[in-house]
Amino acid sequence: MIQVKINTVDRSELINWASLSLDQAITNEVDVLSFEYKKYGARTYAPAINDEVELYEGAVKIFGGYISNISESDLNGAEGIVYMIQCLDYGSKLNSVLATKSYQTIVAPYTYRKKITITGQTGAGTGYQVPVLVGESSGAAGANVHVAGHSLSFPSAKNVSGDLRFRGSDGTTELPFWVEKVTGTTPNRVAKIWVKVAADLGSNQDIYLYYGGDATNVSSGDNTFLLFDDFSGAAIDTAKWTISDATGLSVASDVLTAVNNNGRIMSKTLFSGGVEQMVKFKATSKNTGGEMVGGFFLTTTNGVGILYHPGTNSRYYRNDNNWTGLTGAEIPDNVDYLLSVKAYATTVAIIMKAYSDLSTIQDYGTITNTVSAESVALGKRYDDATNTGGTTLFDFVFVKKVVATEPSFNTVTAEESLSGTAWTIETIIDNLISSYAPGFTTNNVIGTFTIAKIVFNEMYLSDCLKKLAEIVKYDWYVDEEKDIHFFPKFTNTAPFNLTDSSGNYINETLNRTIDGTQIVNQVKVRGGESDGELYTDIITVKGANTKAFTLPYKFSGLTIAVDTGAGFVSKTVGQDFKDDPSTKDCLYNFNDKTVKFPAVLADGNKIQFSGYPKVPIKSVISNTGSIATYGLREKIINDPSIVDMTTARKRAKAELLAYQSGSNEISFETYTSGLRAGMVINLDSSRRSTVDNYVIKKITFKTKSSEEFSYIVSAITTNKLQLLDLLQKLVVKDQGDINDSEIAETILTDLSDIDITELIRKVVPLLDQVDLETSESVYKNPLGDGVEPTWVLGPYAPTSVSDPKRVGRLDISLKFY
Repeated sequence: MIQVKINTVDRSELINWASLSLDQAITNEVDVLSFEYKKYGARTYAPAINDEVELYEGAVKIFGGYISNISESDLNGAEGIVYMIQCLDYGSKLNSVLATKSYQTIVAPYTYRKKITITGQTGAGTGYQVPVLVGESSGAAGANVHVAGHSLSFPSAKNVSGDLRFRGSDGTTELPFWVEKVTGTTPNRVAKIWVKVAADLGSNQDIYLYYGGDATNVSSGDNTFLLFDDFSGAAIDTAKWTISDATGLSVASDVLTAVNNNGRIMSKTLFSGGVEQMVKFKATSKNTGGEMVGGFFLTTTNGVGILYHPGTNSRYYRNDNNWTGLTGAEIPDNVDYLLSVKAYATTVAIIMKAYSDLSTIQDYGTITNTVSAESVALGKRYDDATNTGGTTLFDFVFVKKVVATEPSFNTVTAEESLSGTAWTIETIIDNLISSYAPGFTTNNVIGTFTIAKIVFNEMYLSDCLKKLAEIVKYDWYVDEEKDIHFFPKFTNTAPFNLTDSSGNYINETLNRTIDGTQIVNQVKVRGGESDGELYTDIITVKGANTKAFTLPYKFSGLTIAVDTGAGFVSKTVGQDFKDDPSTKDCLYNFNDKTVKFPAVLADGNKIQFSGYPKVPIKSVISNTGSIATYGLREKIINDPSIVDMTTARKRAKAELLAYQSGSNEISFETYTSGLRAGMVINLDSSRRSTVDNYVIKKITFKTKSSEEFSYIVSAITTNKLQLLDLLQKLVVKDQGDINDSEIAETILTDLSDIDITELIRKVVPLLDQVDLETSESVYKNPLGDGVEPTWVLGPYAPTSVSDPKRVGRLDISLKFY
C-alpha cells in the first residue's frame, strides 16, 4: 500500500494516484516528488510551502522532504481546489545553508617529550652550552635522561641528531645542539649532546627533550658554540681560520692532520675571559719540538696553551713568554685526548683527559694569565721554534661559555605523550552537519582519510560534501530519514541484478543501446601551457648597441641578473606595456620572449636569466586492442584550460575508457522495489552475449495503483559515467584560492515591527501690542536754495549729501527739447 503523509497526517485518500511521480537522478542529489491533492467539503487542509511530506511503500519510507512549489486550480463540479504539489527531499536543505569553516590537521611533530631542569649558576647568562647525556632506553647506563625506547631514530654517531629535538620552556623555541658522541650498543646507547640554552642560566631553567618524530639531521656545532670546527670539509675553512704556513696541514676524513708542519691555524674570532676551549686530538708520533694542541695565542710573548712534547717530565705549557714543564711519564701516542682550556678573567685552568673514559691525564692547574682578544691556535709552537717530524690529528675544536661553577643537569620529569588534531573526512562531515544542519545525522558516513587542510568559505553544505567526495572519489546522498550516506564510488550495489530469467524486469522492457558511431581508440589532448623545470642560462652581450634581448622560451617566474664586471646583480623585472619603465630595471615581453633594458649594455656584459619555461601540454593515449578490432579512430581535444600533464592524462584516459568499445546504456521497467539512483546493477545476459556493470542514473517511480509502484530505470556503464564526472568537473570551476585570513562577514536583517511615539505640543498664539517710535532725518535744499541738481541717467548713488548729482526720471524731472 502506498501512503502519503503531510505533516505526519495521512492524506492518501485525497491524492490523485495517477499524478504521483518520484524522480531520482544521479546528476542531482535532490529527489523530486510531485502529485495532485484535492481539497473539498470537509477536507479543509490546504498545503503550504515547507510542509513536510513523507511517502511510504508499505511500511518502508521511500521519500521525505518538503513542499517547494504549489499550483492550484478550481475543482470541477465541486466547491474545492486541486493543488499540484512539488516536493524536494530533505537533502534540498543542504542547498540553502552556507558554511564558513576551515579544518587543518595538526600532527604533533614528535610523539613524546620530557622536561629537563638545568641548575643555573651566577653569571652564566643566556646562550650557555650545557652537556646532556641522553639514553636510548631505561637500561642506558650513565644517562641523565632516557627516551624509553620511543625514539624512532636514535642518534647513531657524532653530529647525527636522529629524531631528538630540544626546545625552550615554552615548548616551541628550538634550541641548537650538537651531538658529540654516541657510546654503547642498541638498545642502551648514550648520546652526549651539547645544548645551547636560550634562557638566562643565572637561575634554574627548564628545557624540553622531544622525540619520536622527524629524523632530519639538525645537529649543528656552528649553531651551538662560539667557535666550532670538526674539519668535515676537504680543506681548512679559511672563513674560520688564518693559516700562517699551510705546509704539512691538511683536512680529510673529518680530521685536521699536522705532519712535520711549521705553521699553525689561528681562529679569526678572538676571545677573552669567560670561555672554554675544548680540543679532541691524537698524535701518531710526536714532533721533536712539540706541537701546540690547544690554547689562546696573540703573539710569541702573549699566549697560553699546551705543548704535546716527547720525553718524560716534558708536560709543558706556555704562559706568555715562559715554558713550564711538569713531571711525569711520557704521554703515550695513538690515544684520543680531550683538552680543556678554561679562560677566566685573570686565570686559565687547563686539564687533559683520556677521551674514552674522561680519566685525567694531566691537570696543569690554574695559571695566572689574562686572555684578551686572542685566537685559538693549533700547530706550531707559540715561541715560533722550528718543529721537526711528528703527526698530530685534530678531530674537533670548539669554544663555549664558562663560569667558575657551571650550570648542569638537575632533574627530569616523566614522559608526556603528545597528540595533535586530526581531521578526517568523517569528522569534518560530522562537524559540518552538527554546526549547520543539526536535524541531520551522519550514521552512514565512511571516511577515515585524513585531510591536511581544507577551507569552506561561504559554500553550500551540499557543495562542501561534493568537495570532500571529489578528494577521495566517493559518492554521497541524503536518505529519507535525513541520514547522510558517504561511501566509495561503485560500492552501493543494487539489491538485485538482471539476467534473462531473473524476473526482475517487466518482459520486453529491457533495452540496450550500443553506440558504435562514437568509438575512439586513440585520444590526443592538447591543452594550454605548463611550467617546466627551472631553467637558467647566461647571455653574453656582443657589441654595445642592444637594449633588447631574446630569450629561448616564454618564462614564468622570470628573474634577471646582470654582470657588468663586478659580479651578477639582481634586477627588478616588470611587464612590458603594463609597468612603468622608470620603476623597473628591465621589462619582460612574454609573447615576444624579450627582455628590454632602458639603456644599451656594454660589450661583454652578461645577462643571467632564470625561470620556468612554458611547455605545451599534449597527451596521447591509445588502446591497441580496440585499434585491432575497429581500426584506428582518433579524436583530438583542444582545451587550453588544462595546464598540467596529470589533468591531460586523466582527460585522455577517461575519454578513451568511455569510447574505446562504444558506449552502452540500458533502460527497463520493473515492479521490484529497492533501487535508487547511483546504485550499481549488473546485466548478465546470454541472449545478448554481454556481462557488464551499469550505474543507475535515473529512476522514475510511477503509481501502478494506490497499492503498488512501477519503476522506470535508465543506467549507464561505469566508464562513461566517469567521463561525464570528469567533464562536469572541467566545466564547473572551483571557487579559486581561498585566503586563509579572509573574514566572513555576517549581515543580519531585522524585520521586526517598531513602535515610534511622537509628542506634539499645540502652542496658542499670543497677541503682543507695543508702541513703537521712529525718527527720520530730512534735508531741505541740501544743495542750497534754488540750486537744481545735475541730473544723470541712472543708476547712480550719491557719494554724500553734498554730491550735486541725482538720478533723473524721464517721466518726472527730465525733458527732451
